[in-house]
Amino acid sequence: MRRFGIAAAMAALCVGVAAGDVFLNEVYASHAGTDTQEFVELIGTPSMSLNDYWVLVVEGDGAASGTLDRGYQLTSQSIPGDGYFVLGDTATPNTDFLMGTDNQLENGSETVYLVEADAVGAAAISARIGTDSDVNDDGIIFGAGGELSAGVTIVDIIAMVDSGFGTTDIVYDSAPVRGPDGTFFPAGVYRPSDHPNDWANTFLNFDNTTIGSSDPTRPTPGGMNVPEPASLALLALGALALRRR
Repeated sequence: MRRFGIAAAMAALCVGVAAGDVFLNEVYASHAGTDTQEFVELIGTPSMSLNDYWVLVVEGDGAASGTLDRGYQLTSQSIPGDGYFVLGDTATPNTDFLMGTDNQLENGSETVYLVEADAVGAAAISARIGTDSDVNDDGIIFGAGGELSAGVTIVDIIAMVDSGFGTTDIVYDSAPVRGPDGTFFPAGVYRPSDHPNDWANTFLNFDNTTIGSSDPTRPTPGGMNVPEPASLALLALGALALRRR
């Protein structure tokens, strides 16, 4: 059964998403074992059409950097009533758009985009999936002057990186960068308590069995993101102070 209810709808409407807006909200790219529960979560206006929107993933790892690994066209889709739209693997809970069975997202430095593309931009994206889309190696693909900028507007962007970032690995179109997690590629990144909050500096849990649990670092496909641990600590201190009054 699809997650939904008055509380969920009100939560989605209270996170600062204006009418007609949609953003990247959470990306889960790597977990223990075979990656069967990867997802990219969008947050937006309930019932908003996603015609002309795409989620794109550009490789940033070593010699393959600049390859447009994935392009998911969302035409004919729309934001559900709870405000969350999930592109996920078959086993990912609350999936609205099936990416595949597993291993759809690289476990290495990559840039994830939400873009809007007209007919010209969509044709160019389709033609370049699986190929180097930064042939001139200037780090710009969809931004102004980039090789695939015609007819394409970047709506939102985030880069996840491993320890190769800054040496062999790169990110694209001036994306904000999160990672590495120690020496590892992060399991996933998220906006604490949802957009419009900035991307957290902490990461999601590599243990995918925490999905649906109360773990403070759990992935939350199709639901409100967890606060950052520092925020949780402040809330706990506040609650303790109230009890002592």
